[in-house]
Amino acid sequence: WLHAGEQANRKMNRSLFYIGTVAGFIAVAGIGATAGGGDPRLLYLCALFSVCASPIAFVDKLNGRYMLLCIFLPVYFMTFGASDLFDLFFAQAPLARSDSAGKAEIAIVLGAALIALGYRAIAELGGRPDSKAAVKDWPATTVAIVGFLVWLVGVVATWVWQVQILKRAWDPLRGLSAVTGMVLTVGRMLHPLGIALLAYGFVTTKSRLFGLLILTVVICEFGLGFVEDSKEIAIEPAVIVLVAKFLVEGRIPKSWVIAVFAVVILTFPVFQAYRAEVLADRGISRADAAMNLVKNIEIALTADRQHQKEVVYSGRSFLSRASYKPTIEMIIERAGVTAPFQYGHTLLLFFEAFVPRAIWPSKPDTSIGQLFNRELHITETRENYVSTTILGELYWNFGWLGIIAGCPLLGFFLGSINRRCDLSRQISVTRFLIFCITAYGFCFRFEDGFAMTCTVWIRTLIAIGVLHALFARNQSDTSVRAAHPGRSATANPGDAASALPFPNLLR
Repeated sequence: WLHAGEQANRKMNRSLFYIGTVAGFIAVAGIGATAGGGDPRLLYLCALFSVCASPIAFVDKLNGRYMLLCIFLPVYFMTFGASDLFDLFFAQAPLARSDSAGKAEIAIVLGAALIALGYRAIAELGGRPDSKAAVKDWPATTVAIVGFLVWLVGVVATWVWQVQILKRAWDPLRGLSAVTGMVLTVGRMLHPLGIALLAYGFVTTKSRLFGLLILTVVICEFGLGFVEDSKEIAIEPAVIVLVAKFLVEGRIPKSWVIAVFAVVILTFPVFQAYRAEVLADRGISRADAAMNLVKNIEIALTADRQHQKEVVYSGRSFLSRASYKPTIEMIIERAGVTAPFQYGHTLLLFFEAFVPRAIWPSKPDTSIGQLFNRELHITETRENYVSTTILGELYWNFGWLGIIAGCPLLGFFLGSINRRCDLSRQISVTRFLIFCITAYGFCFRFEDGFAMTCTVWIRTLIAIGVLHALFARNQSDTSVRAAHPGRSATANPGDAASALPFPNLLR
């Protein structure tokens, strides 16, 4: 009875905190909208924030069964709401709204609510996995060796792809054999897995060896990202370490977040200047630019700072590039009107992706972004890739029915993965890697198409399964403590009885 009363008080406190958070957001956003002369997007932003902040009301621990939802909903708000929120305070006047803007806002809020409901349904009603299952994990030495070797293979494959094959970001892919493409695809797929393994070892062991390895990876990847003209590659290791600390420790590492944010703010203008001044204006390929890197860095550092500040590097420009709300508006405006619905065609391309070109040389292109660009006539260049987002692709295929039926299924899928790999019950390399690839593909890369996201996810899952079969071993309590200091081999780390020095013989 006392335990039930304590649980009720905690739920009440979480509910009150959620109500206070939403009320505070509404008050602040209302001040911004009023100062700007009124903005019709205020209601949309308040509704979207209310849905995306809903885990505050029912999540008891961050690394529990709602972990993926706690990652997904903030990213969802950044994808569809951060740019509009910025405009409430800094735009000169409310932006002109198209006729489809209101429908797009309804679709975005409805999608978030249905995903959250689908997730909660499986998290609350689904059966719990056996908490007494045997612990099967990798030895720490194996994690270090395999992680570093896999990372090296990924670096080589990414370098060949980014620098020697795609010499410029806008170059079309031509003359690549099926076998070479398959090998490079596997190598690029393994790239983040190697980083994730080292990040897991760093977070769980706190050893100097893993600290040195992860520091080496962070520095090398940052330099490679600059040469390869990819901000994603540059900050990928730091983001993976952040995710690892969040998943394993169940808390947000504030110092790491501040450090990563500061690095992004200070260095990304130089990345953008390098792309604009060296690669675009001078037409130099990535390989040629790398041969004279020092001079090209000087060119990037001495670029027109006023131009950078006003046009390229402003906060509004960054948020506009990260916002996909205009994409949803365009899809709702054109799909079924000037462009036909796909009726599942782009979703079924998922099955074609698993047939290698070595077996099917005439396999058609399965790039959803290019097909989207061509069907909706977005740019003049047919090879340009335009992201649809999973939400937009659902509407592009079936209209409102796609959102109403597809979003709960996506939430159900994410909740199922979280339920089966609950890190608050058992921590292992395999569970951690599954969480990383799921969060990366379906949360952080929500703007990608469904077929590509699922294809990469399943291929990576197969690679994780192979690694698990090769290196995972049944761990005794002693070996687990030796490999991961400070971690118990018990199924539920939060079980107070497991921490007692003497067992309860009457139990």
